[in-house]
Order: sequence, then structure tokens, then C-alpha cells
Amino acid sequence: MKPQRRAISVEDYHRMAEAGVFRADERVELLDGELIEVPPMGSPHGGGITAIYRLTDRATARARFGQSAAAGDRRCAFRART
Repeated sequence: MKPQRRAISVEDYHRMAEAGVFRADERVELLDGELIEVPPMGSPHGGGITAIYRLTDRATARARFGQSAAAGDRRCAFRART
């Protein structure tokens, strides 16, 4: 008999976390009903997240104060590493 996959709901995922099924240092995400182990955030990924955060933060601040989000701030350009 072939093993059957069973989709996990968000509620199942939260109950598993509350019950301590996952280790404190274990990084898992629920994607389309499947548990996916996620590798630790590395330097390129962390740098990209920081750049996106800065751009979003600046755009939000500009929107709050009535300035254009495209007001020529080139200091935080994201460059993908190859």
C-alpha cells in the first residue's frame, strides 16, 4: 500500500507549534498544506530583506508626509548576487 499525503491546515500547524512538535531552532513553513523545512537565512538573503525593509519604510514615511515614494532615493538599490 502506497503512503498517502495529508494536507495540514493552518490550525493543525499552530496546534503542532503550541504542542512543541517543532524544535525552537527549527525553521518550518506551511506552504499549500505541506510542511517545508527552510534553511537558515544567509547573508545574501538577509541583505535583500534589509534592503526591502528600508525601501518599504522610506516609502511608507513619504506616503505619511505626502511625498512621492519615487522621490529619487537611490541609496538603497537592491542588487541580486550571482
